[in-house]
Amino acid sequence: MKCSFFLIFLSLFLFRKLFCQVPGCTDPLAGNYNASATQNDGTCIYATANYAPVFICNLDSAIFETSGLIFFDGLLWTHNDSGNPNEIYQVDTVTGIVIHSVFIRNATNIDWESISQSTTHLFIGNFGNNNGDRINLSILKIAKTGLVNDTVDAETINFNYPDQINFSPAYNNHNFDCEAFIFANDSLHLFTKNWVDLQTRHYIIPPDSGTFSAIISDSFFVDGLITDAAINDSGTVILLGYKNIGSGFYTCFTWLLYDYTGTQYFSGNKRKIEIGNALQLGQTEGVSFRRGNSGWISSETIQAGPISQPAKLHSYNLDSFFSIPLSTGAGYEGIKKKLEIYPTNLNEKLTILNPDPELFSHFTLFNVLNRVVLSGSLFAGLNLIEVHSLENGIYFFRSNSETKKLIKN
Repeated sequence: MKCSFFLIFLSLFLFRKLFCQVPGCTDPLAGNYNASATQNDGTCIYATANYAPVFICNLDSAIFETSGLIFFDGLLWTHNDSGNPNEIYQVDTVTGIVIHSVFIRNATNIDWESISQSTTHLFIGNFGNNNGDRINLSILKIAKTGLVNDTVDAETINFNYPDQINFSPAYNNHNFDCEAFIFANDSLHLFTKNWVDLQTRHYIIPPDSGTFSAIISDSFFVDGLITDAAINDSGTVILLGYKNIGSGFYTCFTWLLYDYTGTQYFSGNKRKIEIGNALQLGQTEGVSFRRGNSGWISSETIQAGPISQPAKLHSYNLDSFFSIPLSTGAGYEGIKKKLEIYPTNLNEKLTILNPDPELFSHFTLFNVLNRVVLSGSLFAGLNLIEVHSLENGIYFFRSNSETKKLIKN
């Protein structure tokens, strides 16, 4: 009899486990976190997030139109876009100087826009399509073992978009441009740069030489133009982009895609992070992970009237957007929220990790005479505050009930 009851209990448990999944937002960092949810349905909603990448250096003049980044074996690689030499460049991550270049003999840089990788090969996306009229879209495939040489040959993967039926030129006024892709699950995954509807469409292509019709997977409204993509070891995808908000003023952003099903990248959590504007960052064109949730962003030269910006390299670390609860959702009622403030010995920047932008929305920095020397707003997550102009001495950081002593020397 006991055995029968046990079997009945086990059957009911397995039934509930297999067939009674509760869909909802499973991310405790989201504002609509549902502690009862067992299956992420992609509905998580996040507060507006802001993050400032850290400037590393200006890039070598040889890569003034950097358009993609990739990192492996401790080396950072990039390339220029349309009309430039058929070369990829190894870049020093401290000085931005080109250390080594590799010429691809059997290719032409019609419009190289992105670079991705498998464990054995690099892939270069020769699929830039501003006019929307290209019928020679391709991806170059290069063995990594050949990169120690000065020249290599590439295999070619040709493809087309099956849903494109109009090839009339429409400069920056169509949805069949592309500047971003990744390699994952034995396939190449493209994310389009949709000029008209500001969405990105996900296409899938085999990573083998030949000619293919890309498979349409899904689309997502990114409210901007996607210029590159990368994926880290845990499967988090980062999409880089920018948006024209009027009068020629551009803001830059990233989307983080994670906790999705299979390679349905838009089925899970989708979090947008504003990272600044083009006057600060340049025209953001390349993104790569280094390790975990950190990596690099590159921007190409801007020369427009009186505005002149060199190509730049920035670094980022987005750990705070995965590890710090940014809401008062279920499961966090009993946690006392505190700012993380470091370093206490000030140099160039003060870093503030803010767990609640409603509780900590503003900060003030006082000197020993209780005079305000600096103040500003605090956003959710990581805040970087410039303090290099402060004189040496003792200061007190205050926000709401939080106070911390800091020293500049």
